[in-house]
Amino acid sequence: MISKNIKTTNFTLAEAVSCIALYMIKSDRKLETRMFYRADDAEIKVISEDPFFAQFNVISNQQIFSDLLASEKLTEIMLKEMSKSFVGCDVQFKEDLINAMVKIILADGIIEEAEETILNFTAKVVGLTGADLLRITRKENERMQAGLKKKIKY
Repeated sequence: MISKNIKTTNFTLAEAVSCIALYMIKSDRKLETRMFYRADDAEIKVISEDPFFAQFNVISNQQIFSDLLASEKLTEIMLKEMSKSFVGCDVQFKEDLINAMVKIILADGIIEEAEETILNFTAKVVGLTGADLLRITRKENERMQAGLKKKIKY
């Protein structure tokens, strides 16, 4: 059997963000390496069109994610190696990433436990605490609710 060389270190920020986004999409599906055959169209639309993810061209890094997924060391590598990609990122960048991840979660209309787990894992990978994650999601929830209230008023 031929062993495939896969990237396991020195991830660019784009590769790390892409793998995190693709991991979220994968969270509510049976694990398989051909993820886009089963991925929810609404979730794919988020990573393709959301301004935060668009800057990283997430789809172009699918092979790195698929290789890591097949290696069965995805979470270990994300935590140990991809976390290094976020060291120089400011708090606003990390908040924007978390908020973009929440858009993936909400895209299919179903919030699953696995998605919540991956959101917590993402916070850890990028160097945020549970308290940081709670603050970010509460702030975004309040912003979204305020937007809904404005739409309801005529």
